[in-house]
Amino acid sequence: PRHNKPFSRETTFGKISIKKKIRKPKNCVKVKELKKLNKSIIKLYDLKFKRLQLDMDADTFREFGKAAVDFIADYYENIRNCDVLPSVAPGYLIKQLPKELPENPQQWQEILQDVNKLIVPGLTHWQSPNFHAFYPTGCSYPSIVGDMLANGFSVIGFNWLCSPACTELEVVVMDWLAKFFKLPTHFLHSTKGPGGGIIQGSASEAVLVAVMAAREQAVRRVKDAQPELSEGEIRARLVGYSSDQSNSCIEKAGILGTLPIRLVAVDESLVFNGTQLAKAVKEDLAKGLIPAICIATMGATDTCSYDDIVSLATVCEEHNIWLHVDAAYAGCVLALDEYAHLRQGLDRVDSLNYNPHKTLPINFECSAMW
Repeated sequence: PRHNKPFSRETTFGKISIKKKIRKPKNCVKVKELKKLNKSIIKLYDLKFKRLQLDMDADTFREFGKAAVDFIADYYENIRNCDVLPSVAPGYLIKQLPKELPENPQQWQEILQDVNKLIVPGLTHWQSPNFHAFYPTGCSYPSIVGDMLANGFSVIGFNWLCSPACTELEVVVMDWLAKFFKLPTHFLHSTKGPGGGIIQGSASEAVLVAVMAAREQAVRRVKDAQPELSEGEIRARLVGYSSDQSNSCIEKAGILGTLPIRLVAVDESLVFNGTQLAKAVKEDLAKGLIPAICIATMGATDTCSYDDIVSLATVCEEHNIWLHVDAAYAGCVLALDEYAHLRQGLDRVDSLNYNPHKTLPINFECSAMW
């Protein structure tokens, strides 16, 4: 910044240090160093200005965008003919790309050529009709265009004022989904109460949010009942539960959320039920631990088994345990009347997540959480 008066011989950011009046601070920056810093800042601004000069104009964007749409459409028209797995070795792309960040841009035609020559040969084609590994991942032309529009607006929606349309659209769509899956009304924004839906990036993220919410709820509850305990003492005693058939993201959420998740062994039915949970809770209470959360699964990773939500809810209600349902994969069946029995007990759970990007024609990443 410019000053009306010249700098004193010694200066600090935010304060002027006059040597005659006060001792020189250890972190004081001399004028020479400040000038050097100013030159660096000016250089950064020059780079930013250069970037703006090199930015694409609207006409070029239209041309590039149309070519990219054609490229994507051609890819899908011919994806059936591609080998699902690429015939490349680890490190193939690293060897073909520059070692340093390029200082000059490429023409968009060159970019598309590079994508076709370097990127496509290294893709595992998840959208191929011959791909049958892992979980499916959704995609469709409307979803691709939706991503284009969202990226075009490039707004942030962390509160209503930042983007009213962004905030309210999420509220409306999450209520649509809740009604589509016939979820209990307390999960709707449009009904009274604190419930509602939000979009997360993945089931892993949704489960982590549930673990942290359950952790804080348990800490406050125990602190109110036993004020003599410190928060640290309470947190050190918290424990959560899930099935040994559950997704690995649940155990990871416990680690990241500093709330250990105990994986309870199930029998040959592969179903996690209230009897098994009650036994685990009894054992942990005897050890002085505090049960905080139980995570049930609808559509286990390996077997697509469904846990017994009703019996788990009974145990959770008895011990003030947060009940979360991870329906990331098979939760889609909740929309079908022939699977209405799987909705039993959902009116007694605290939170639930489902991944539209797995079984609906929606691009990754889109994980619904209520």
